Amino acid sequence: MNFDETNQIPANVGNGLDNIISNVAVRTQMHIARAGVNYQFGAPTERLSAYAAGPVAYKAVGPVAYNWTGWYAGANVGGAWGKSKSTEPGSEAVPGAGPWLAFGHTISAKTTGMVGGAQAGYNWQVGSIVFGAEGDLGYLGFKGQQSSSLFVGTFESSTGGFYGTLRGRLGFAWDRVLVYGTGGLMVADVAAGVANPTVLTPGDGTIISDKTKTQAGWTAGGGVEFAVMDGWSIKGEYLHFDLGTKRVQGTAINFGPPNIYAWDIKNIGDLVRFGLNKKL
Repeated sequence: MNFDETNQIPANVGNGLDNIISNVAVRTQMHIARAGVNYQFGAPTERLSAYAAGPVAYKAVGPVAYNWTGWYAGANVGGAWGKSKSTEPGSEAVPGAGPWLAFGHTISAKTTGMVGGAQAGYNWQVGSIVFGAEGDLGYLGFKGQQSSSLFVGTFESSTGGFYGTLRGRLGFAWDRVLVYGTGGLMVADVAAGVANPTVLTPGDGTIISDKTKTQAGWTAGGGVEFAVMDGWSIKGEYLHFDLGTKRVQGTAINFGPPNIYAWDIKNIGDLVRFGLNKKL
């Protein structure tokens, strides 16, 4: 570093009795050496570890991929469709019961509607493999009704209610894209039953069965999730569910004996939903 400057200073001449002002050029020169340490705030730990191992390892790391490990929570909305099927079991299934229409007769009602709810879970990422667990609670807002092919006055109806799932997830990640499969337990409050409220003549019977209410079964499917920014991701998901078979009974009025009738009701369906997750 150089500093050039011309200064006027007195100089002695002869015997030093007289001072003469002379122009003298003075050059100042300095050298500075310094050491420092910088830190990149939010620097990925993978790159810091590679840097500590040496420049070759640091260069080999390249861009750091998105890490899916951690807790998350979010919300979802979508649609559902399925089928509610009622079958009259044989007389041996319910002692004293008779066929309302015919043993083995079935009534199938198509169900459709909206779904919505919230989910939470945890992901572990090992290399490109991501596995974890997720639970969700929501409302299965489907409904449907269908008359019997033997008698239009008898119909089966099904209405969805609150539901929940507890599932495992296993997937493969390409940086910010995660493709996964999922499956596990599903429990739903479904009001499905059989009714014949029409009385055509005094000899006709009127019957309204119990409702299935809580049904438990399984669900399986898959989806794609994309991390749009650090901590936030969007997903699309498909699930098939089978809530198993549950038996309900009804008692006829103005008809009998017998006046006890039973149905085995099975609810199955599919749902597609879109969601938003936030890493916690």
